[in-house]
Amino acid sequence: MESLYLLTAPLSAAAGLLLVADGLCAATAGSLVPSGSPARARALALARWPGDLEWRRIGAVRARTGA
Repeated sequence: MESLYLLTAPLSAAAGLLLVADGLCAATAGSLVPSGSPARARALALARWPGDLEWRRIGAVRARTGA
């Protein structure tokens, strides 16, 4: 199992770096789009989706633990 991790870790790291680079390019392109455009609204919704999912997960854990 450890050898599988050693084989896949560099690929995961490279994919993460590509995602960061893509995000920077998308942010640059997004700054050129007018603020009221539907394309920008869709891009922001896609960017907010993981955060919303995390907030739902935190809420579910808090509800189960009573925190």
